[in-house]
Amino acid sequence: MQAMEETTDEILAGLRKLRFPEEMSGTAERILRRADLVKFAKFEPGIADHEEMITVIHDFVDRTKIARMTPVAPEEGTVAAHAVE
Repeated sequence: MQAMEETTDEILAGLRKLRFPEEMSGTAERILRRADLVKFAKFEPGIADHEEMITVIHDFVDRTKIARMTPVAPEEGTVAAHAVE
């Protein structure tokens, strides 16, 4: 999904179209709406807000990143791979 030039609402619509899990969509919306407040409404979050959002964002990235696949020696007649983090 190309999101760099999209609005928050466009990104969220794209996630719905991709059938992104509802829990993760809610987290994405929370992150994006907070960023919008900072960027457009000149909201100045405190240290606690920064620390909370860093934790939320790190968790979001960890839970949504695509695992790199590496080949595994297949058993006879099969094809296999396993995820590497």
